[in-house]
Amino acid sequence: MGINIAKPTYAKWPVKFKLSEPDGTIREEEHVIHYALGPVDSATCGDSIIGWDAGAFDKADGTPLEFSRDAVGQLFANPEIAAGLVSGFQAIARGEHLMGNSPNSSAG
Repeated sequence: MGINIAKPTYAKWPVKFKLSEPDGTIREEEHVIHYALGPVDSATCGDSIIGWDAGAFDKADGTPLEFSRDAVGQLFANPEIAAGLVSGFQAIARGEHLMGNSPNSSAG
């Protein structure tokens, strides 16, 4: 079997989020974010996010936050969530998804 030469269009990356609790403790969660692959110099982190696994984020009322451009903006309004998203973007930009560091890398 030969190597498929089709260029992957996205990668799924497990992102760790550190979130402050009302009592001052820090809770860590991990969720898979879907990042578009492309030239890093012309993409911003927010533009590269093309989805997330179901159940990753909830609205204030507890219902799931479905992916949309507006939803991405809502995530970036929270600095703790934004930090995790940027960290995942940087890992993809460094090519870590190609180095066997995540079992979730995928071609779209």
